[in-house]
Amino acid sequence: MFLPPFLFVWHLVLLSKRNYRAFVLADQSLTAFGLRSSGLSWMELRFYQLKISTLEQALPKLLMLTIKRDKRAIVRFGGEPRLAVFDDLLWTFDDRVFLPHGKLGQETDSMQPVILTTEAKIAPNKPDFIFWVDGFNPSVTPLDPFSTEQAERVSIIFSAQDEEQLSLARSFFRQALDHTEYKPSYWQENSNGVWVDVPTTTAQ
Repeated sequence: MFLPPFLFVWHLVLLSKRNYRAFVLADQSLTAFGLRSSGLSWMELRFYQLKISTLEQALPKLLMLTIKRDKRAIVRFGGEPRLAVFDDLLWTFDDRVFLPHGKLGQETDSMQPVILTTEAKIAPNKPDFIFWVDGFNPSVTPLDPFSTEQAERVSIIFSAQDEEQLSLARSFFRQALDHTEYKPSYWQENSNGVWVDVPTTTAQ
């Protein structure tokens, strides 16, 4: 059917609005989990399922690797008591080294390689990596989307022995698979405590 030029243009405008609204709705579904698209590039999402190690054993190692790569990080905890435990632990977990870090809200925040927090605020240290630990629940305390957009990777660490953490992480993983702007991977410890990237079908 032939449309007059002005009607044809209006038709294109309506289609554009519908497509934009569909994109926004899809983006909002992930924003509800604390993640959001970072423009045209994709973001790496890593899901770490603890089976042998405890968080007290695994997190310091991952943060040390972060610092060795000359990267910065922010770690989000589910509550202040656990944050306080790790604030002490990161100084003492190894007799040979310590892991420099600070709690969010200090004058030295912008210089810290690692910041610990329970809040969903933009991190002054401009983190490359973001870690969610200790029973994260983004629907309750969503990560600030602008803080996510400037990061290369978001790592979600959860225990296989905690059914609530496990169920939430797997649900989030399945949703992330449906969005091309995210690159999710699922990691599990093998019997030797080594992290192994498992197939997505296994993770689901």
